[in-house]
Amino acid sequence: MKRYIALILMGLLAACSGASTPSSTPTPDTSDSATKYTIGGEVSGLSGTLVLQNNSADDLTLSSNGAFSFVTALADGYSYAVTIKSQPSGLSCAVNNGSGTLNAQNVTTVTIYCGKARVAYYSSRNIDGSNSANTNLTTNIWIVNFDGTDSKAITTATAVSGDGGGYQPQWSPKNNQLVFSSSLKLPDGGNADGTAHNIWVANSDGTGLKPITTDTNVTSGRPQWSPDGQKVVFVSWKKVDGSDVNGGTQNIWVVGVDGTGLKALTSMTGGNNPSQMISAEFPQWSPDGTKIIFFSNRKLDGSDAINDNQASNVWIMDNDGSGLKPLTTLTTVGVYNPQWSPDGSKIVFVSTNIMTINADGTDLKAITSNISASQPQWSPDGNKIAYQFWQKLDGTNSSGEAVNIWIMNADGSNQKPVTSVTASGIA
Repeated sequence: MKRYIALILMGLLAACSGASTPSSTPTPDTSDSATKYTIGGEVSGLSGTLVLQNNSADDLTLSSNGAFSFVTALADGYSYAVTIKSQPSGLSCAVNNGSGTLNAQNVTTVTIYCGKARVAYYSSRNIDGSNSANTNLTTNIWIVNFDGTDSKAITTATAVSGDGGGYQPQWSPKNNQLVFSSSLKLPDGGNADGTAHNIWVANSDGTGLKPITTDTNVTSGRPQWSPDGQKVVFVSWKKVDGSDVNGGTQNIWVVGVDGTGLKALTSMTGGNNPSQMISAEFPQWSPDGTKIIFFSNRKLDGSDAINDNQASNVWIMDNDGSGLKPLTTLTTVGVYNPQWSPDGSKIVFVSTNIMTINADGTDLKAITSNISASQPQWSPDGNKIAYQFWQKLDGTNSSGEAVNIWIMNADGSNQKPVTSVTASGIA
């Protein structure tokens, strides 16, 4: 259900991107005296017509692959944010390296990758595609076109143990590969009993299925692609020395998409005592790939024990694991689901409210005022945030009311529902 909600949020935000000019972007200087710089890059995989925008304006229509550049040039020091206004029919295009600040030179590094418009999800439906659950309720990874056609199981497990399953699928930045967690049996016959969950990749058409971790005793999950599509960061209970043994606590790991370069980015040792079983969850790459955030209940002084009151905080580190530090310092409440803004300047997360903080740890603030708000997602231009809200449609407290999807400006203003479910349920 949470995966379904996330897909709704992403779709709504993609649809509304370009609705207004980001408040953080100054009006471009059009005077002749200022030196101007162009914003551009390269598109690949395109067939049909794609419309881009920069800073929610300056429409640029593309119908062929290759280099592109927006007509309107900007002065040094101004921000840019390239987003998609309309997708080509039957394709899904993704922007990479699409936002930043001009630094006295033309921008040529924005990349647009287009591929078949598909949704990846996990489900316990029968692998023959019938609308019934398989006998053991084993989940598999499925892909389906946006129009509902060509539904296909990427994994074909039929039993909970020894036959695999799949969870948490994520598309690569180029939309040509999937990464996910699975208890599938390894190619060498290992993990035949399904004890371990490993990180697997597959091509978007289901071919090329292979593991990029090969444990038989520990669980790994929550995989996330690096912005360049070359690495995957994930969470694992594996011992930090790399042995195939449960280390008693979670750590953040990284591995190349080809399975090489496996490395623990954090080194919490913890233990089997409940007070030492430290969590480290939801790693997320910064848009430029230089930083990684996650949330953990580790003590703020960095010692290998759970924080007082089990409060979790947002932590940040360089992409090689150096510079690890807490970004928030909460001691009585926890945090959940941190997400980078598209330009990498802010992070939104859930605590007692939906909150934001600058990437340097300054300006922590609540942008909602109710604990019923959750699952925040940025719009592609960083101007809005969609979220799940267990409230009446007028914003007053509810009891047994439906969960709806709301949207607000990035500073918390102009909160309003975009779905209108009134019976008990989830939009």
